[in-house]
Amino acid sequence: MTQRMTIGTRTCAFAATLVLAASFASVAAPALAVDSSLQAGLKSAAPPELQAGETNLPVLIGNIIGSLMAIVGALLFVYLLYGGFTYMTAGGDETKVKNAVAIIRNTVIGIVIIVLAYAISNFVVGTLSNATKAAPQGAAPAAPTP
Repeated sequence: MTQRMTIGTRTCAFAATLVLAASFASVAAPALAVDSSLQAGLKSAAPPELQAGETNLPVLIGNIIGSLMAIVGALLFVYLLYGGFTYMTAGGDETKVKNAVAIIRNTVIGIVIIVLAYAISNFVVGTLSNATKAAPQGAAPAAPTP
């Protein structure tokens, strides 16, 4: 009998999560709509090289890496919430608690890896960007002044 109640509780919690996510999406959708005045404001706030549509390769790579890191970070946050939910609903069952702690530990390790990967990639892309700006093609690098 307790197994059926556990399955029913999980189903109820999953359905409540889906309802909550759907209601958030329905509320957030109008707020995410972009009108022309907002688009004009974003264009005026953008740096001049982006307004002209000119981007170099390091900036493009940096933007792609940043976007991917944000998506992975969001997924890890959801996984962390899942681990916390699993821990809170373990009900003292030792195997469920160990499983939840393992999920939380692995998620925290993943978040640390993502933050370090972002820092390293940001450093590398910034260094490459500065190196390509410092010496134009075909020109010798300038000698440092004492």
